[in-house]
Amino acid sequence: MNNNDFIDVIKRFKNGLINRATGGDFPYVDYKSDREIIVENTKGKNILPSYVKTCRTPDEFWYFIKSKFPSYTERRKYISESINDIIELIELKTENNTPISGIEAYELGDRIGNGGYGEVYKYHYKLLDYNFAVKIFNPVFALEEENKESEKRFFREAKILFSLDHNNIVKIYDIGRINEKPFIRMELVEGYNMNEFVSRYSTVNFERSKKPILALLKGLLYAHSRGVIHRDLKPSNFMVTLHGDFKIIDFGISAFLETEGHTKLSKTGEQVAGGLYTDPYLMQNPKIRDKRSDIYSVGAIWYFLLTGKAPSGSDMRNVLLKSTDITTLQADTVMKCLAQDINDRYSSCDELLQRLNPPVSRNENAVESIPNHLITEITREDIVEFLKEFYYDEIENDQIQNANYSDVFWCNGRKTEVEFLNRLYKLSEMPSYDNRFSNFEEEIIQHTINNDDYEMFWMFDDERLELKNGDDEILLRFLSEMFHPVILKKHSDWRTVLENINSLLDADGYEIYESTKISNRAVYSYRLKI
Repeated sequence: MNNNDFIDVIKRFKNGLINRATGGDFPYVDYKSDREIIVENTKGKNILPSYVKTCRTPDEFWYFIKSKFPSYTERRKYISESINDIIELIELKTENNTPISGIEAYELGDRIGNGGYGEVYKYHYKLLDYNFAVKIFNPVFALEEENKESEKRFFREAKILFSLDHNNIVKIYDIGRINEKPFIRMELVEGYNMNEFVSRYSTVNFERSKKPILALLKGLLYAHSRGVIHRDLKPSNFMVTLHGDFKIIDFGISAFLETEGHTKLSKTGEQVAGGLYTDPYLMQNPKIRDKRSDIYSVGAIWYFLLTGKAPSGSDMRNVLLKSTDITTLQADTVMKCLAQDINDRYSSCDELLQRLNPPVSRNENAVESIPNHLITEITREDIVEFLKEFYYDEIENDQIQNANYSDVFWCNGRKTEVEFLNRLYKLSEMPSYDNRFSNFEEEIIQHTINNDDYEMFWMFDDERLELKNGDDEILLRFLSEMFHPVILKKHSDWRTVLENINSLLDADGYEIYESTKISNRAVYSYRLKI
């Protein structure tokens, strides 16, 4: 009997059991015939519920089920869940085109992993001269009933992974039994998990961290699109291969999303083991199925790659900024993943991918690039126009010298401009466009000496300063520096300038904010708005 016909028999048997358990009839001849087929075809596989083995007639089953469950609803649920486990296992075997016919075709290699569930071995397939990993279910310190439940989860993991086919997710080839122990045959990933990688090679900077995080996000985005969330991501189950590829290798407590794609409760729900890489929200609500839980774990792994530590404590952002070569905006991107409130995180892997790798062209033949700024040209032009109009109005009113509005932004004299700009740039290392001068700083100073001033607001137009078309960080540092205590004057109308700039930045998700104080005076920085 082929598997599809066998599944039909099992489904027919299940319907008969439900009918009998809820006061209906299940003819003896049909019960006996279907039961014999099922028992014969599962012999030695230890996957049948005990009542199918022991209840030889429909009446014996009736006495069993009514003594165990008083309500029809409980009976239906029990029968459906216990029989559906068999159907899922058979369907899993049916979907696979390359079953292991016998373990004798394989040579046992080294043990490459172990845990409470069992062990993982390297196996060599002689016929194909190819290596696989074989995960054998052999739990320790577990009661028989616990083993049965764990075995169901083991095969469910196989079913989840069978449905996934992506370069950043380990590939499953087959399931079966070895000496009555369930196994999953999967792609052999040789390399380092992230714990091993950091231990061997140390932490990475933000730019180098983007490659593994982009791969992780792409794998998760695919899984989420198939209705699967991971819920247990951590450095130990995310690997880099010896060829530099990245793989998610374990979906042990994964769950299927509801069609709406956001928070839902499961009907059963496993306990979550937890840890510093698990979403705290998930720990409080272990039945939640929400892809934003995986976003938290992405941020936690990211934090680990950058700092060598698991995220914890109230000063994570400061630790992140101090322990690696990372900018404020980059740190904010990581911290947004780790937001305690699930609604403050990125809503999906796709949103974070767009943040790291925004599309820049609709031309299919265009060369792909990865810009690292979100502030649009429109916003940049609006900021410049606002500043120009604000200061031109003050000049026309002949108030700028008296009110010191210039100390919010406009620096009187080139020497003052050099001091201001050197807080942001290394002018002496930047080229001069005038061959009479050796560098940018000398060029500015000599123009002052020669009374040959640049056009007003020249800073925004000089491409060396990259305020019109550079990274977000360059413009945001410049704008923040305008409000530094040594630049602005308390009696100037700097609050109006700040409010207007923040109003313009809001469209692109940024803000200038008070980050600390010096001598009781505010110092401003910039951040992504969460």
